[in-house]
Amino acid sequence: MSQTNAERFLNAYASIEESMNRITQAYHYRTFSVLLSECAKRNRIVRNNMENLREYNELRNAIVHQRDNDMEIIAEPSDRVTSDIEHIAAMLTEHHEVLEYAGKPVQTLTPEERIEDAYQKMAELDTSKMPVYYGHQYKGLLTMEAIAHWGLYRDAEDTAAAVMSRGQNADRVIFVPRTESLDAVLKRFEKAMSEGHKPPAVIITEHGNNTEKPLGIVTTQDLPKILDSLMK
Repeated sequence: MSQTNAERFLNAYASIEESMNRITQAYHYRTFSVLLSECAKRNRIVRNNMENLREYNELRNAIVHQRDNDMEIIAEPSDRVTSDIEHIAAMLTEHHEVLEYAGKPVQTLTPEERIEDAYQKMAELDTSKMPVYYGHQYKGLLTMEAIAHWGLYRDAEDTAAAVMSRGQNADRVIFVPRTESLDAVLKRFEKAMSEGHKPPAVIITEHGNNTEKPLGIVTTQDLPKILDSLMK
């Protein structure tokens, strides 16, 4: 026998409450609203869905009526609300690896690549930065900013390696293993921006080494799409 929307809603609500207790490491009872406020400081999924979760807390009380030790269901939530709270519950219980949200396959340049050719590739891919590799060995990050500077003193024979060696590239690159969580990577972006630094480009490899084949890449251009996906 299939569950009613109310039963599904309450199961998802209980799962979210359990996840928030785990995230905040709460060892004694806290109300849902208190958990929500504390958890929003630590977890992006909760923070992004905070307003909906506040409403679902109120809706939970409208769905059930406490009578002695029993909870009597007195209302049924809509299909949309039921699906949404189940989605939030699932996001909180799943482990989100950053590779799921990274751009892949990773498009790379070689050190010998002529700048004009590199620019053409980047323009076609609508990206402002591309990693430079010699085989599986990372050599640097070529950016549109560096290419723009090159345009002022251009040499038609310049290569990607030559432009990067002139020190115009202040972008940082961080390597993480494929099992790195999305939340951990997003916190790196937040930390860099809060400290007034350029956000890093994050390259994902099997074990987080710069001598391995790049499996995916995340840059600031990817953030709006990633954050939007966490709210759906």
